[in-house]
Amino acid sequence: MVNNFAAANLARKEINIARKQSYLKEAQFEFRKQIDNPLFLIGLGIYWGEGDKSNNGRVAVINTDPELLKIIASFFRQCLGILNNNLRIGLFIYEDIDKDVAVSFWSEKLNVPTHQFIKVQVLKSRSKLTKNRSKYGICSLYCSSTELSIKIHEWIRLLSVYSAGIV
Repeated sequence: MVNNFAAANLARKEINIARKQSYLKEAQFEFRKQIDNPLFLIGLGIYWGEGDKSNNGRVAVINTDPELLKIIASFFRQCLGILNNNLRIGLFIYEDIDKDVAVSFWSEKLNVPTHQFIKVQVLKSRSKLTKNRSKYGICSLYCSSTELSIKIHEWIRLLSVYSAGIV
């Protein structure tokens, strides 16, 4: 019985390695196709600075800037092919922000229905010393996709090489 589990684990590990290699190869091909697309480059740049880099199969950007997140929403939809119904939003607001107003604001700005807001977390009140208060909270736009997570990380690696003039 133990050997069967070990064999199954080894087989699953080999499948995952092969799948990752396939995603990396696809990413390299897609990078060459998209390199002249300004939205692809801007989206990667934003993701490089603001995106989730944890390799947990989550593709996410967290920010307070609605215009930056609108660009990322377009990048997700147009460059990554993420369907609107697969986008999710997590929202972090402070006690002095009206939850319904914040949800409506982000829903309208990002064109994501309110039923796709997975979590709205209310944080303790901000210090009176805070100069730049976020009027609508901190928005996390995300989807779950191991494939896209692997590809984005590869595209960022390729972009750094390309930008350095090595490619």
